[in-house]
Amino acid sequence: MMRLIPITVLSALFALPATNASIARAEDAVVQPAALEMQPPAFALHGHRARQQLQLDGRFTDADVRDLTGGAQFTSSNEAVAVVEGSVVRPVGDGSATITAKIGDREANADVTVTGMQQPSPVSFKNETLAALTKAGCNQGACHGSPSGKAGFRLSLRAFDP
Repeated sequence: MMRLIPITVLSALFALPATNASIARAEDAVVQPAALEMQPPAFALHGHRARQQLQLDGRFTDADVRDLTGGAQFTSSNEAVAVVEGSVVRPVGDGSATITAKIGDREANADVTVTGMQQPSPVSFKNETLAALTKAGCNQGACHGSPSGKAGFRLSLRAFDP
């Protein structure tokens, strides 16, 4: 009969001593960046469809700059103007706000100005509708992409020519 040994016992039996390299990696995880830089440092959003992706770089030394976007906490100074979802800023209302990214005790800021939230934004046939028609296969050769089109409606084969 075979006896099962718990994983915790096995890991204790086969544990390897810590090496200098593993200790250095553990220390690197705790080290704070000397400075944080957010890109873009200032931007404007126009209309309710606008979005802006932010990137946070941590400068550890002059030669060591790392992307720290995934580990940062992003907040908006005025959530009635702009909200942050992950690292993407979405407009809510007209005005100005400051987006703050924080890692440990370090912070970086970006200024956002939101305009045009009361104006309707029309749908663009070239940039929005053609993409939906292409995804649905409407511009294939058997449908509206044929040289004569279908029912008087003709599309180019890869939506390159509306």
